[in-house]
Amino acid sequence: SACIIQTDGLNIYESLSSLVKEHKKLIIKTGAAPLPWVHTIISNAKAFVSGTFHGLDPKHFQAYLDEFSYRFNRRFWEGQLF
Repeated sequence: SACIIQTDGLNIYESLSSLVKEHKKLIIKTGAAPLPWVHTIISNAKAFVSGTFHGLDPKHFQAYLDEFSYRFNRRFWEGQLF
């Protein structure tokens, strides 16, 4: 295969090495993550969508993300949330 993949250092990806041309491992030291809050925000957005709407209609996906963004950006302004 002519594919090159880049993953974290998790052992589960080792089986991919035989399927691709090159397997690059990106291992980031603790505390050195390039965008440390990104994973937390994505996880919170997924929980918001699945917990609030009980499903995801692709037609309305942008509206779901817009509402999450609105609430996230105002999380410290409880009086102005609604």
